[in-house]
Amino acid sequence: MIRNDQTLFVSEAEVEAAWEWVDRIINGWKSKNTKPVGYESGTAGPVEAIEMLARDGRRWNRSE
Repeated sequence: MIRNDQTLFVSEAEVEAAWEWVDRIINGWKSKNTKPVGYESGTAGPVEAIEMLARDGRRWNRSE
């Protein structure tokens, strides 16, 4: 039962920590004047994701 089971909910400190993490990402986008790249649901993702990994000599592991 959900009622009175605090283990099923995050604490205020956890919520604040999560927002600090997300805020750093958003502020990074703002400082570079960029936005997240969208892509159609069900696809492999945007080409920019492949290019980002390739800059470090990496690639997505696809087991298709």
